[in-house]
Amino acid sequence: MDRTSIDSSAAKSEWLHLSKRIEATQNFIGGDWEFIDSNARDCGDGGVQWVIGRIGPGVPAAERRALFDEVEAAWKANGWDPVRTHFGGDAPGEMLRYPASGVMDDGFYVEFDSTVHATTMGAQTPCAAGDGDQLAKEQFADNNTPGRTPSATPTP
Repeated sequence: MDRTSIDSSAAKSEWLHLSKRIEATQNFIGGDWEFIDSNARDCGDGGVQWVIGRIGPGVPAAERRALFDEVEAAWKANGWDPVRTHFGGDAPGEMLRYPASGVMDDGFYVEFDSTVHATTMGAQTPCAAGDGDQLAKEQFADNNTPGRTPSATPTP
């Protein structure tokens, strides 16, 4: 397949759509977040997707229920029906995940976990038409992430 003939607008649209929803979720907590997103990667025939990863501030146990209620309501407004679970261990916390496990047929998932120490978010865009090599050269995700200031492109 000639990858240069692939229109990446569908993949770009999926990135922008999901990134805005992830940023909105981050805004419920505020504070500084570390961005650990992937480059575009191939999925399916002529498709690409990104993995979004974020690490932010922890949430005290006494505030977590109200926060998760807000996030859950926002996610339901997005059409996501998340499952809420509690987890134990040295740092007990809560998690919202849609779907409850695995990924949707198109590869999509979104997850939000919080303890007193940190909050993490993980998501994957649906597989959509795009040229992963070109999107990586453009640094599309790095340059089009709400709430993030792109770093300068290194020079040789």
